Amino acid sequence: MSNKRIGTTVQVGCYSTIGICAVFYSVLVVYLGMYTYGNPDPRHCYYIDGLDTTGLSKAAVVTMAEERGIQISTGYPVDVAHLFRIWFMWGFWGSIFQITLLAIYLPLGCTVTKKEIQSVLWISGSILQTLSCCSGAIWFLLGFFWRFSRGGRTAAGE
Repeated sequence: MSNKRIGTTVQVGCYSTIGICAVFYSVLVVYLGMYTYGNPDPRHCYYIDGLDTTGLSKAAVVTMAEERGIQISTGYPVDVAHLFRIWFMWGFWGSIFQITLLAIYLPLGCTVTKKEIQSVLWISGSILQTLSCCSGAIWFLLGFFWRFSRGGRTAAGE
């Protein structure tokens, strides 16, 4: 196989991978936006540690806990629906920030020719991308923790 043909194959593979990732990322952003601003779940979902169910109001879960003789710890009841809604909002706006960085820095990086300005762009872009990636990693881990905590599992109906 010739070098030109191998180069073309690699280019097609790279562009296809970038396109597929862009489609999946777009779907993620759309769903995060839908669940942030149009979540079909109930507005509130209160949980008290020790209960095997949730309630739509604080009074309902406090009454259930008192009827079952469950001690209500400090910080409870927790509104799990609010936590998840905040989590979706964080993911949505974090993704919008990431898209904005790409939309600003890619064209600037391709059009600026002065070495000094390119260095500033590269450093500032790298710092902002690092912050965005750290935010995304923390977002994912916190969401994983919330979803699979006892309250998250109970709210999800497990």
